[in-house]
Amino acid sequence: MKTAHNLNAAAVGKVGRRPRRPQHRFYVESKPWEITPVMIAPVLPGETLKNLLLQSRVVSSPVKSTIVGAWIEYFFFYVTHRQVAGAANNVSMVLDATHTLATSAVDASHYYDGRGHDWVKQCLDLVVNEWFREQGETVATATGRGSRPLAKRGIEGFEESLIDTTVLPDGGALGATEEAQDKAMELYEYLRTMNFTRMTYEDWIATYGVSLPKVEQRDRPELVRYVREWTYPTNTVEATTGVPSAAWSWGIAERADKDRFFTEPGFLFGVQVIRPKVYLGNQTGHAASMLDRVMRWLPALMSDDPSSSLAEFTSAQGPFGKSAGGFTNGYWLDVRDLYLYGDQYMDYVAASTQNASVALPTVAQVHRYATEAMGDGLFVGGTDPLRVIRSDGSIAMNILGTQQDYT
Repeated sequence: MKTAHNLNAAAVGKVGRRPRRPQHRFYVESKPWEITPVMIAPVLPGETLKNLLLQSRVVSSPVKSTIVGAWIEYFFFYVTHRQVAGAANNVSMVLDATHTLATSAVDASHYYDGRGHDWVKQCLDLVVNEWFREQGETVATATGRGSRPLAKRGIEGFEESLIDTTVLPDGGALGATEEAQDKAMELYEYLRTMNFTRMTYEDWIATYGVSLPKVEQRDRPELVRYVREWTYPTNTVEATTGVPSAAWSWGIAERADKDRFFTEPGFLFGVQVIRPKVYLGNQTGHAASMLDRVMRWLPALMSDDPSSSLAEFTSAQGPFGKSAGGFTNGYWLDVRDLYLYGDQYMDYVAASTQNASVALPTVAQVHRYATEAMGDGLFVGGTDPLRVIRSDGSIAMNILGTQQDYT
């Protein structure tokens, strides 16, 4: 006679699948560029996500600019036990009934009270490292309040390849000695051979004559659904004061209807990001002003040499040369990025509060990530609790599996 304890895997596999319909609700108060978790929903091997419905209402605190808008984005990922940090412990947990995962410090930004296991941290760290960071960056590269990770500005421009001359030196002032010039030339030739980091790690290994199998995509969380919507500020009245103001607001209703089969235990993990459209306050001139010599018009005869589009400037030259803060060191730009990604343009607005500009690039030439303080500067006065974007929503899912309510 079979009991619940001696059912084999084949017998379990024969159980008919039935739908379960979990609904995960969320209310969060986020800052600009924060990668804010909104859902963590467990899934089991053999289950299939049939559809997902996202609904949310999002309203910001009053903002200074009555004309410059912002994007809201939602990302939903399938994250497995074996993808996150401490994967070996997760495997041991499901194979050994005596193995319990560790607790960690209380973290309000993860809605975690110090009891049980902080799965949000594991999922968030992995998702940020894999989907929101460049090579060589980590979760800690850009953080806001409570060490919550920040996303990039989300706006590409001619500054994409901005790099300090101390990182990519020249053969002149920063290579004054013969030895320094030789090292600079070696670096130049290496970057040229590498085609300026277009190689993958597997390609680099192949230069030794060794074939390295490609890493399987399943080692990276799968993006199940991505939503992005734009809004302009709308006129509102501050409820406590009756003073008219402007605020960003969205009403989101989006679906994911493609079947997703889950092969391993894990989570459907959702995050929200709000990226204001901001301008680089430390750019003092249009980038096309760089095009003052033939090499910056990308001669066709040099099209096979990626290095031909690099342009070097001292800290007092180029589109960032007259900024109030000023760079600590000289810098390089890839002029080709102007042709590929574009530029910004502003006139007579240096002191305007309406252009949503932020103090980027910084003196250290950081340009991809704004700070929490820069985000606060987009709002009208008040203290930190009043400089947020409030979101109320729900995510309803239809998942085909074997679970049912027995109690």
